[in-house]
Amino acid sequence: MRMTAEARRDHLLDCAWDMIAADGVEHMTLARLAQRGGVSKPLAYEHFISRSGLLAALYLRYCQRYLDKMRTEITQAGSPQEAADLLAHSYVGCILGAGPAAVALEGALCGSAETEAVRRSCDEAFLQACREIFAQFGTDAPSLITLVAFSGAAKELTSKAESGAFAAEEIVTFLSGLLYPR
Repeated sequence: MRMTAEARRDHLLDCAWDMIAADGVEHMTLARLAQRGGVSKPLAYEHFISRSGLLAALYLRYCQRYLDKMRTEITQAGSPQEAADLLAHSYVGCILGAGPAAVALEGALCGSAETEAVRRSCDEAFLQACREIFAQFGTDAPSLITLVAFSGAAKELTSKAESGAFAAEEIVTFLSGLLYPR
């Protein structure tokens, strides 16, 4: 059965994610992806143009899926504190649930101007989503600087959790307290 271009692209992105999870991002090439995805090299290049294009597309999809899930989970919050708890839980759950592939992928995006721009764009989309979520609570919303601090702390702490330095619930409690000190 022949796949649509969109279905083939999704299939290749799924294959790329699995490859990064298994072998790390440093071994990712479009040629290896084509082989794993069962397509020709020209098709892989048609979809992503370059390795950087593949990594950017993969990260954009990862971020969009997380933002969609986060919005769904947090829209049910009845208070800013509950929203902060849900946001912290959602963020930590997303990173730890994605495993080392997410951390490796984000690290790989720091290598070029093109991919760095994608990473910054995703960070901005996250901050904007947070502002929208907390806007419903009026003046009780965390400031932008607080949200930026939350994002930076969340990234660093979840990477430490993967090595066992911190428990997930400990991180969730800390991050929630950054947004709304108890």
